[in-house]
Amino acid sequence: MRYYQYFRYLAVFSVLALVNEGWAHTQDKGDFIRTAQGAYYSLPKKGVAELQCSVAPDWAAILRQEMKTEVKPDNAGLKLLNGVRFWVSVSETGKAKLTHQIDRYPQSSPDMDNLPKAIGGVEETVDGFWRTASVFLFTSALPKPETAYQLSEQDSSYLLSYRDGGYDIVTTLAKDYAISEVKVSSATLSSSLKPRFTKTEAGFLLTAYDADYKQGAAAPAHVSVQITYQDVEAFNCLRT
Repeated sequence: MRYYQYFRYLAVFSVLALVNEGWAHTQDKGDFIRTAQGAYYSLPKKGVAELQCSVAPDWAAILRQEMKTEVKPDNAGLKLLNGVRFWVSVSETGKAKLTHQIDRYPQSSPDMDNLPKAIGGVEETVDGFWRTASVFLFTSALPKPETAYQLSEQDSSYLLSYRDGGYDIVTTLAKDYAISEVKVSSATLSSSLKPRFTKTEAGFLLTAYDADYKQGAAAPAHVSVQITYQDVEAFNCLRT
């Protein structure tokens, strides 16, 4: 089975988390960035120091896509995968820590080889997701106020651009500071992140994103993520 490969395509956009550095505004760079950052929903600002949750992959759907056929409940591979439980904790700095527990171990050699790959694929996927989501929920997709950037104003948006190490970063924001796209490029990399938000009383809350990524001669990759939330003691917590 090669179902673990499905996850590798979902983690390739993690470089977009680099948008935590750099810019300069011609009038008052600090105020502009601080105002824009204040427009976003922030778990740490609500007093959340750490988020912990379980992760439940839809293994039947993943196997169905991999095997190109219907997967019955008694499928041996499905039973094996359903016996693996995952947890993730995310600190206020946005760093994710992943753990897992195996309830039943495979009996055959091929399954012994595939199970670690499947587990690694889940952990890589979850880590890749949080590298993107955490900059909107825990830290910031915008740079530090004291760093240098260029700002241009268009009819309905702002365009922020700067260079961080070997990366050129261009971020488009609406006049209400909602980010519509972040582009990251270098000599070997071309990537784009397009987040979508719902506006709450506490600020913009990430509800979806599309990411495209191409590095070197590798084939381009695309991922589309939908996010739903549930209210837990007045906090918006991820559900899916």
